[in-house]
Amino acid sequence: IQPLFASFPCFAYFCNMAKPIKYFLELEILRKVEVCEMIGCSLRTIDNYVKKGLPIHKPTNAAPYYLASEVYDWIQSN
Repeated sequence: IQPLFASFPCFAYFCNMAKPIKYFLELEILRKVEVCEMIGCSLRTIDNYVKKGLPIHKPTNAAPYYLASEVYDWIQSN
């Protein structure tokens, strides 16, 4: 039997069930929330990392996105 709140996105945080890095690398394109989950930080921290050089792609008239491989490489080198 699954708990009632199992369908909520934050359920993983309550159960400490972090996804492995391999999961994010297979996605290839990430939103900011997924980058937060990948490296275990807040949205504000991602903003600070972008100011420090974290690669971000900002297409015209579309939401910004991150490439998982670039995020992984940047985190490893910083």
